[in-house]
This record gives sequence, C-alpha cells and structure tokens, in this order.
Amino acid sequence: MSPILTHIVNNFITLFVVVDPIGLVLPMFLALTGDCPPAIKRKLAVRSVLVAFGVMLFFIVLAQIIIEAIGLSLLTFQIAGGIILGAHS
Repeated sequence: MSPILTHIVNNFITLFVVVDPIGLVLPMFLALTGDCPPAIKRKLAVRSVLVAFGVMLFFIVLAQIIIEAIGLSLLTFQIAGGIILGAHS
C-alpha cells in the first residue's frame, strides 16, 4: 500500500472511532427525527451531510492560514485536542 493511502486509511479510522457515527450520530438523528415522514428524514440527512462536508472543506482549505494568522503551531492544537478528548472520554 502506498504511503499516502496508508495515511488516508489511518486518518479515516481515527476519525471514525472518535466521531462514532453508529453509536452516537445515528441514534441521535433517529431520536430527533422520530416522528418525521421518511421523505423529510432523507432531506434532513442529505442537508446534514452537505453542511458537514462544507464545514470540513472550509477547514481543509483555510485551517493552515487561520492557524498561522493566530500565531499558533500545529503542536499546540494537537495538545489541546488531546486534552479535550481526554476530558470528555
């Protein structure tokens, strides 16, 4: 496997474990849309995915610029992220 593909797979698995879509997101979505008709559920699901994709794309494109403008290093964000994950686990 190429190094780039290995990196992508590792990051996907890490993100999947942290977000836990099956254990957290799906039950939350079903609970919030329990009384809605299937057509509305589908519309809300598609809209949610598109908004999440837009936010992700925004930060993929502009994250480095924002971090440099604030004057923080990547290590600072890694440490802060570890603290936040540790505090909420």
